[in-house]
Amino acid sequence: MVSEQTRKIRLPWSTAVVGICASLASVAFVTPAFAGVDVSAGDSGWKVMDASGVKAEVLQYYADRDEKLMQKAIQDNDALDLDSRGAVESRVYSPKSGEPGEIWVSTFGNSSGSSAVVGHAAIVSNTKSITIDSFGKKYSPIGKDGVQRYQNSWQNKPGGKILLGNKVSSLKKRQAAASWAESQVGKPYNWNFFNKWDTDRYYCSQLVWRAWLNQGNNIDYITVDSIVTPAELVNSPATVTLWATNG
Repeated sequence: MVSEQTRKIRLPWSTAVVGICASLASVAFVTPAFAGVDVSAGDSGWKVMDASGVKAEVLQYYADRDEKLMQKAIQDNDALDLDSRGAVESRVYSPKSGEPGEIWVSTFGNSSGSSAVVGHAAIVSNTKSITIDSFGKKYSPIGKDGVQRYQNSWQNKPGGKILLGNKVSSLKKRQAAASWAESQVGKPYNWNFFNKWDTDRYYCSQLVWRAWLNQGNNIDYITVDSIVTPAELVNSPATVTLWATNG
């Protein structure tokens, strides 16, 4: 738990943030998938702390917040009316791989090996069989650091995953977001999760967020702080769930 003194120093509070956190406090955990988070040992949380300069208790605060955000997304998926919305399928595999500019988010795992963030995010490129992702080298499926092209295998990946669109969108904007992401291939992974404004390096959800911010769409959820996570993309009022499964 972060002390009140630490919160006053480290966290950019506002009335909006207080209201969001209050609503998250009421979320009941229905799975034990995120239990026992330890961002200071046993994973790469130390890299995040070293790059960002935040202390373990601050990183733990954000880890706890992110768990609740992703749990909220999972519960929202369960609550969707399948007959009227048709967005959430009980089967594991998606009927489509996504269109250019659309966003895939996993509800588990991450791109860094740190439990400070839950989930992974990728954007579908203008070639639909390819996504643009950013991983730390050790955690990359192809063993490469930072922003790279990956085969779009999301359609057949097991486990929880969500396909997102933007509520304000067009073919032109989707293609432009995908093209921008493609232009970042080769840039290194950003271990400073608390600097989403860095344009020299990217972590997964930062890359996706920036691709759409450049099109005039801010798809962050808590916009007053300097971190953007996969769970925030899912909970953003600017995105819409096109398809999802909890696995």
